[in-house]
Amino acid sequence: MSTKKLPVEFRLDEIKTEEFAIIEEAFDEHKEKLSYSFTTNFAILKERRILCDISFKFLQENIPFIKIKVACIFYVSEKSWNSCIDKENNQIIFQKKFLDHLVVLTLGTLRGVLHAKTEGTKFNRFFVPTINVAEINKDIKTFSFQLQNNTQ
Repeated sequence: MSTKKLPVEFRLDEIKTEEFAIIEEAFDEHKEKLSYSFTTNFAILKERRILCDISFKFLQENIPFIKIKVACIFYVSEKSWNSCIDKENNQIIFQKKFLDHLVVLTLGTLRGVLHAKTEGTKFNRFFVPTINVAEINKDIKTFSFQLQNNTQ
């Protein structure tokens, strides 16, 4: 069996739970209608690291009752990093598919943190739904980030 090599060689380097809160007074057991919101953010860190964080909120009547933010830091191999640098414009360019993959990994990590933090509580029944991250900004093919002198 052959395996396909990813275009960018990387590894998960660090996980941080940046925010977690249950606001019990904002939750009403008798109201069935729930919604959620989530945001994703990327940052380029020094030493060939990419930060991907996701903030997720469970809402009732647009008021959050669970808030969680998890960051994953990914280390990119030197060869892969250098192959993505546009020296002329002092930026690094990643394919959307690669960043989508980092979002999927971070979202899965967030699900695990949410489960661990709510285990044994009435809030353990709330799960982050499946999200097709490929559909978000689907018309965009690449993302570029300006490089600082210490990130090359």
